[in-house]
Amino acid sequence: MTKEEIVVLAKEIIAAQSCCPELKAATQNWLDAIGTDKEKAAAENLIAELKVDVMTVDQVIAAMEIDAVIAHLGSELAGIIKAHAMEQKKNGETECDCPACAAGWKILHNKEIIL
Repeated sequence: MTKEEIVVLAKEIIAAQSCCPELKAATQNWLDAIGTDKEKAAAENLIAELKVDVMTVDQVIAAMEIDAVIAHLGSELAGIIKAHAMEQKKNGETECDCPACAAGWKILHNKEIIL
């Protein structure tokens, strides 16, 4: 993977409806810092934020059982997301595959490129 490919993934994170505001901000800050003396610090911050926000399948399943999450998403959507995560787990997958997490996991697995 190249830095240019990570830039593409970063843009996917920002565009993802499933991305939280904190991760969008950290990602945008890194993109804005590329080529400046702030790039390394922004990359470190991005990696730290990814570690907090990018979810495992087990975390998704647990989240879809929280009353506040169910109220936010609606019981139907929360049920669909939980069922999908349970199917992933059944198939041996461990990482959430929503657009934000999928791109985030790829960056985390290749973080040495931007650090």
